[in-house]
Amino acid sequence: MIKKNFKHIYLFNFQEESHGGAKRSEQLTEYFLKFNASSICLKNFKLNLIHFLPSIKNLFLFMWSLYLLIFHQYSLKNSIKLYLAGANLLPRIKDHDALYLFEIGSDISITMCRFLQINGYKIITLPHNIEFLVSDKNLLGFKSMRSLFHFERLVYKNSVCVFAISSFDEYILNCLGCKTKLLRFYPPKTSLDFINKVKNIRAKVLKKEKNLMLGTIRNEPTKIAFQNFIKNYKGQDLIEIIGFGTENLDSKNKKIEIIGGVSDKELIRYLSEAKKVIIPVQPTSGLLTRMIELKLMDIEFEIIGKYLQSREINDFDELEYQNDLNNIQEYLYLVNND
Repeated sequence: MIKKNFKHIYLFNFQEESHGGAKRSEQLTEYFLKFNASSICLKNFKLNLIHFLPSIKNLFLFMWSLYLLIFHQYSLKNSIKLYLAGANLLPRIKDHDALYLFEIGSDISITMCRFLQINGYKIITLPHNIEFLVSDKNLLGFKSMRSLFHFERLVYKNSVCVFAISSFDEYILNCLGCKTKLLRFYPPKTSLDFINKVKNIRAKVLKKEKNLMLGTIRNEPTKIAFQNFIKNYKGQDLIEIIGFGTENLDSKNKKIEIIGGVSDKELIRYLSEAKKVIIPVQPTSGLLTRMIELKLMDIEFEIIGKYLQSREINDFDELEYQNDLNNIQEYLYLVNND
């Protein structure tokens, strides 16, 4: 029996976005519905004058944004964004007795979560990545890696629990002294429908000859990995690169054809005819969701680069994911009855 009120604060508007982060947000939203959790998108807000009227909470939020800007050299852009998003969020999370399931992974999520913790909110955090391990020039508004590490570690240490997306992340968080449980990525229903459609069509395709590189160029590590592969590729097989943002990549190699962004219908055709998908990676945290999807499609993929998480992907199946869900469910019911 549900006693505690659960609220899920997610990062990406998965109804409009289709990258790995959006799929993780959708997966978690689907799962937490089982606990009657209401869901709020941190990034999806509309400015409303009533949210900016004088109040104690808005004053504290303004002081927090100013404190980060002055004493921790937090960017002016992110300080403003933090205040605007927070002023919109606070009227929707008035219940201090609720348990908040807060996704971490972009923009202001770390500083917003820390503000709520300081103000007494009970929070389980769900990092999409461990951000201080991401080889990215974007430090989420912080001027130095030291500041990012300091605040991110504070957020995890002061969480009721942290639900990690991969065994690698779980291990790192345990080393930091954080209470951690494993809740790996598994495709949400809309993605599973797409996967099954590809599998059904692939079963009818006799000749699978395409070598693909597949990805969305929306973060620095992915962009660097793709650029390095293009620069160093000396193979004889033709490779077609598809994915939103890849049209901005530059290649003078005649064996590499950059297709760019494609529609879902075109993506199904490319994947149905694929012999192999090549995935260049940079060492990082988190989990590349497309690896799980390709495995479920029964498409061979080759990882170029050092990626420790690939080991658990090779051994991962629906049974292991169900074990994750059972462990999380058992934990949430225990927390619920405290």
